[in-house]
Amino acid sequence: MELEKEKSYLKYKKISNKILIGVDIGGTLAKFAIVNEKSQLEIENILNSFENMKKIETGNYILHLLFFPTNDFEIEIKPLLNKLNKISPIKEIHATGGGAYKFETLMKKNFQIDFIKNDELISLVEGYIFIKNYSFIYKIEDFDKKIIVPNSDLKYPHISVNIGSGVSILKVNSPFKKDIQRVAGTIMGGGTLIGLSKLLIGIDNYNEILNLAQKGDYHKLDLSYEEIYGKNYIKNNNNYKNEIPVSSFGKIYDLMTVKKNSFEKEDIAVSLLYMICLHITQIANLCAKKYKIDTIYFFGNFTRSSFAISLLNKASLIWNKNLNIRFNILDGFLGVVGTLVEKNED
Repeated sequence: MELEKEKSYLKYKKISNKILIGVDIGGTLAKFAIVNEKSQLEIENILNSFENMKKIETGNYILHLLFFPTNDFEIEIKPLLNKLNKISPIKEIHATGGGAYKFETLMKKNFQIDFIKNDELISLVEGYIFIKNYSFIYKIEDFDKKIIVPNSDLKYPHISVNIGSGVSILKVNSPFKKDIQRVAGTIMGGGTLIGLSKLLIGIDNYNEILNLAQKGDYHKLDLSYEEIYGKNYIKNNNNYKNEIPVSSFGKIYDLMTVKKNSFEKEDIAVSLLYMICLHITQIANLCAKKYKIDTIYFFGNFTRSSFAISLLNKASLIWNKNLNIRFNILDGFLGVVGTLVEKNED
């Protein structure tokens, strides 16, 4: 399909009763996307009261994006729906993610609202193809500088890596459903980071973990090639990359039992983060290599931190310096945005 024709396929679904609502309920976070016409000031006033809400103008409409912990889904959604229902009765919500099934009965019983379920991986692709038209895709250059890429940068085929609680990796040959294939994945994702962080340093808030990680040094805990083979061996053998640990947390035993050296929770946080980033990017790189693809897109709420993005970019280029690595400004909202656009079914 010619790229210039994509926009005609990717448009919002018909907006009835003044509002269009989508939700992506993952294992950790529930993401909402709400679209209304710019003239609907009552709806605007309700949505503007939410903290951390992103608002984006798309033509004659306004796209609102907000999220909260999945465990708080029932608590958070009730007041929102009650307020919106007073303006315009809500009969259906376009839903994706595992929670689209988990919370379906709740929504029908308590709110008389139907969940129209959408495949989460198809929705992800639809979402980032849609937002491509609004210049939200970027690359990292020159010491973590974000560079917005032109719409024409989106080429097929490419690898798409969706990092949520776990990770799904897709090969995308075109915007059409039949050409989107899940080729790999891993159980190590954002849920792993939060779970292990809670276990090791007692912190389960993603933002707090990332703030700590920025102050830490993974070299204190991770065992490097150089520490095993020595500087001269590494110098004369270019196949070894000292930025890739031989063993994540490989120094812990010596530090705690032999050398009695101290390390901080900041070091644990960054070692956890780097371990997960290296793991995800290695699998993504192997997929790209297998299918002879040179472009990888990273999506998901994991990428809402600039530090996590920096490590993903760094780790990807360690495996293959010729890869084109791309991220997006809308972080983990692409799946829910994708539930609100017309599908490419061809």
